[in-house]
Amino acid sequence: MRVRSTDGIATWSWILASASSIAWLAYSVSVRSPQQILANGSWMFPVVVFTWYKLIPKSRVAAQTGIVIAIGFLTFMLGIGMIAKNVPGWFGMVFSLSMTTPQVIYTLRHGRGPGISLPGWVFLTFSSFLWLMYGIGAQELPVVFNTSIGTLLALCVVIALILDRSPQSEITEEKLELTDDRKLL
Repeated sequence: MRVRSTDGIATWSWILASASSIAWLAYSVSVRSPQQILANGSWMFPVVVFTWYKLIPKSRVAAQTGIVIAIGFLTFMLGIGMIAKNVPGWFGMVFSLSMTTPQVIYTLRHGRGPGISLPGWVFLTFSSFLWLMYGIGAQELPVVFNTSIGTLLALCVVIALILDRSPQSEITEEKLELTDDRKLL
């Protein structure tokens, strides 16, 4: 997953995001939660469409195959959810954490890098925490497990980014100092 696309995000990350979104929507339907259906459904459709656009440069066949697989996976997850309501949530958890964990590992190893945003990770931590509170209140184990792990991982990244003194941070501070010195002249 180290290879980046032209938009800076690996295609596999978008494929995992689509799989995660589809699984969580199926879970929402299986537990009959209007809040989750709205939240996950409104997130799933743009993610799947964007993933499709990411596959078009690969080939038209890849893009068409991706749509067929997405529809098939949604149908499969909805069917599984009718038999065992928590199963789509467990699939969603695996895909969600598979999508996030490489970014967490990269950030913890290398600190700030291109495309790593402290405000973005703070938002992710806060939203994961809110979903954790929802999961606890609704007594939904897949939501609780996914968001507790997600919240801890995101919090680790936030702390690492706050404590980071990587060369990129120092360069930025030096540039600021040069700018201030130029103003004095």
